[in-house]
Amino acid sequence: MSQLSNVTVILPSLDPDDKLLTVIDGLLQYGFTDIILVNDGSKKENLHYFEEAAAHTEVELLHHEVNRGKGAALKTAMTFFLDNRPEQAGVVTADADGQHLAADIAAVAAAMHEQDRIVFGVRDF
Repeated sequence: MSQLSNVTVILPSLDPDDKLLTVIDGLLQYGFTDIILVNDGSKKENLHYFEEAAAHTEVELLHHEVNRGKGAALKTAMTFFLDNRPEQAGVVTADADGQHLAADIAAVAAAMHEQDRIVFGVRDF
């Protein structure tokens, strides 16, 4: 089992574009096998991106009927994770717009495994 297969990636998203699918494809290529994607009340014209993403068996899609904000989307995903993923080692949260590269998400997951604690990624300006 890949070290990344026991780490869940949480992706909150509002009105995604094709970058969402690029992010998911990258995560799958790196070996992540559990992705929780939250549609935070997106417009109807953007829903097909969620449907395409959810076609992957590794993606669990959760919905907010209206936009509740990133914090609420993360809370929804964390609650789902705690209730449904007891075998997982932990979670990494990332943006669904390609801001975080799959390699960086994998590096955070590896650091979490190595240190057995919470790891925060920060920008270096």
